[in-house]
Amino acid sequence: MKKAGPGVSGPKDGPKQLILRREVGLVGAVSLIAGTMIGSGIFMSPQFVLHEIGSPGASLVIWALCGVVAMLGALSYAELGTVVQESGGEYVYILRTSGQLAAFVCIYTSVLVVRPASIAGISLSFAEYAAAPFFPDCPAPPLVVKAAAAFGIVALGAVNCLNVRVAVFVQTFFTVAKVLALLVIVFGAWFSSPADTPAACRTPSRGRAWASTL
Repeated sequence: MKKAGPGVSGPKDGPKQLILRREVGLVGAVSLIAGTMIGSGIFMSPQFVLHEIGSPGASLVIWALCGVVAMLGALSYAELGTVVQESGGEYVYILRTSGQLAAFVCIYTSVLVVRPASIAGISLSFAEYAAAPFFPDCPAPPLVVKAAAAFGIVALGAVNCLNVRVAVFVQTFFTVAKVLALLVIVFGAWFSSPADTPAACRTPSRGRAWASTL
């Protein structure tokens, strides 16, 4: 921490306050954004989308539309970041635009509900894949999955608390791993023969609504 300008709540012409030191860097920032956008759910949700839609082409349209929505959100955050150059993320954006009450409700629900639920979902996804090699003939027991998820949360929490640069390295490593895994899946599907495609993927939709998938 160092003194380097106004904090979240201090005015521009007021006394200097403590803010976060800039130690992430360009590579770390790109890895953080890419790792956030490419969530672990990408390895699990496509099968449910394809099951509900029943058509590979239609599922690709759904993913393309969701990509457009995500891009609009990213552009909005980029504009906010250039206009409001203060620490605090969503909290300070809402504080400057909608007032203290809306900002408090946002950060309150984010800390107690939104972020813990997101972390729990990501950790369970990680735990299921991490435990799968040890149980090749059957699903992993729920207790093992939950224990692995809890270990992942504690380990990453400790890394983030101890050192920012180590946390950035871990984030970059897992982002590269996710991108490589996606490339393997994409090229594997591209070069696979139609005979290798599961029958469910070649079956047309039978009345499943797109709205349920959205």
